Amino acid sequence: MTYDWGMQMERVLLAMSGGVDSSVAAVRLLEFGYEVIGYTFIAYAPAHAGEAQRAERICSKLGIEHLTIDIEDEFEREIMTAFAKDYASGLTPNPCISCNRAIKFPLAQRLADENGCKFISTGHYAIVEHGLGRERNAIRKARHPEKDQSYVLYNLEPEQLERLLLPLGTLSKSEVREIAKSHGLESADAPDSQDVCFIVDGDYANFLKRYGVVCSPGDIVDRSGCILGSHDGLFNFTIGQRKGIGLAAPKPYYVIDKDVERNRLVVGFSEECGVSSCTVTGVNWVSIEKPLGALRVESKTRYRQTPAKGTLSELSDGLWRLEFDEPLAGVAPGQSAVFYGDGVDNETDLLLGGGVISA
Repeated sequence: MTYDWGMQMERVLLAMSGGVDSSVAAVRLLEFGYEVIGYTFIAYAPAHAGEAQRAERICSKLGIEHLTIDIEDEFEREIMTAFAKDYASGLTPNPCISCNRAIKFPLAQRLADENGCKFISTGHYAIVEHGLGRERNAIRKARHPEKDQSYVLYNLEPEQLERLLLPLGTLSKSEVREIAKSHGLESADAPDSQDVCFIVDGDYANFLKRYGVVCSPGDIVDRSGCILGSHDGLFNFTIGQRKGIGLAAPKPYYVIDKDVERNRLVVGFSEECGVSSCTVTGVNWVSIEKPLGALRVESKTRYRQTPAKGTLSELSDGLWRLEFDEPLAGVAPGQSAVFYGDGVDNETDLLLGGGVISA
């Protein structure tokens, strides 16, 4: 059982990017009987100004109010600057998760209060359960795993989850596009948004240069320190990467580490990439209370990754160890480790919580 969509005439503040997902979220909320106010944050004008205009047109077609909120200064200070700093230190940060926690959801709560909205909503593919006999509200994976976005919602606070409506959690992407087409929405064929909105052209080196981070050439080495070649800047690579390393070998090399201090890119073959465990900090528990002992979980250490089985245990206050049943490749400090299960019935679609990989 999910949220009772039969409630009528409550006001909902809906995040709208101008894309097909948030557009159909608006349609669904209206069909469920809610009074909808759409809003668009302009966090980075080159990427978001056009999206805001499209969102405004869609809201006009649907007959709902639309608000545009400029958050560029805060976004640059809290997200873009932090992203550059983390990248320069060798981490692989996830700015979308940071933005949800630090900016988007807190501001949405405030904006909802200012506009008399009981609920907030987004076009994320996940399922919210309110109540259902649990001590806490809960988030579950979307019904269609290929579009599940619960990974990016692990930082929600209880009061945010209490107000959250996710009307797309049971739909497939093709169903969403068909709904958009049936309502004549211009977003019906809009492409999915990119991962890092403020690096529009994918040029990380140029972005980092703007923040004083110099990408210098250095050595590519294997795990024993043997020099295999040279790279044109550590920040053009991420742990787990295979393509673009530029080394000839009988089988592919993968990035397994970035030695920022010595400006070395460490590579290895696939059998060298797996790690048996990682440590996780800043863990937030979404659907359950903090566990008192070790917990069997399925975890994802990247957004688009097949969940890996393992055991989670607390090392000290705020620091957890995630041990994998089988060695896992592509585990990168700075990314988020997100946990699924329920600790009782071995369900694997319940979002338990998550944190940031520290080592």
